[in-house]
Amino acid sequence: MSSQAGIQPAELTLMASVPAWAALPAGNPAARAGLRTTVHVTVALWALTALAAALGALAPGLAPGSRPHPTLHGTVGELLGILATNLRVLAAPFLLAVFRWPAGRRTRRLGDLLIAALVLVNTVQVGLAIGAFGHQLIPYLPHLPLEWAALGCSTAAWLQARRGCRTRVLAVYGAAVLVLATGAALCEVTLTPHAQADRHTVEVSRAVIDVVRDPLLAGPRVSFAFANHAPTRPDRFKVAALPSPRLARFRSAAADANRTT
Repeated sequence: MSSQAGIQPAELTLMASVPAWAALPAGNPAARAGLRTTVHVTVALWALTALAAALGALAPGLAPGSRPHPTLHGTVGELLGILATNLRVLAAPFLLAVFRWPAGRRTRRLGDLLIAALVLVNTVQVGLAIGAFGHQLIPYLPHLPLEWAALGCSTAAWLQARRGCRTRVLAVYGAAVLVLATGAALCEVTLTPHAQADRHTVEVSRAVIDVVRDPLLAGPRVSFAFANHAPTRPDRFKVAALPSPRLARFRSAAADANRTT
């Protein structure tokens, strides 16, 4: 006898109107657990950001960098650069899974530490900046919800991998991360304030200097950078000190340019 014999026609019509993707979490325990993990991780990211923002408001000196100002020009190159950098970081949990880190006890614990460090570095630095600069920083953050969603999916993928999930589950997480990261990069390039460059001004690329990114634990970032431009000499820069090897390379390039002039 059919299992739908006791269901009224109106109920069947309602069930038929529900999309398959919406009904999946309710009918698939694994999918439901994965969705719940992703939501919990994303909420935790925002909670950490809020705590860091409160600390930044109390102690603005802890925030990285100076006041935010435009550095982007809305080019395709910037879009691809931002996307490539973010994906390099967001891919970390998937790479750990590919190399079977979740299978060993020691590697699994080391992976936990690495992912936790990645999350803490990004959420704390962004939160400190929000707390210190407040409304001045808001126009530079239209992409942050998408970036945090991508980071949440990436982190949840690691948690699922350490539980022994199937490869296709990680593939779904990977596709979600790619879509979210692409949307975040597009929002960042198109919706944040753009710098006005002319022949007397040379912009310092955020690929060289970025206040909310560590060279080893890079991650989603805020659209502001350190750069004081000298209009009379486009090849001379005064740049605030950053604990990054990229700053040394930048200074070396500037010195070489000065010697050639």
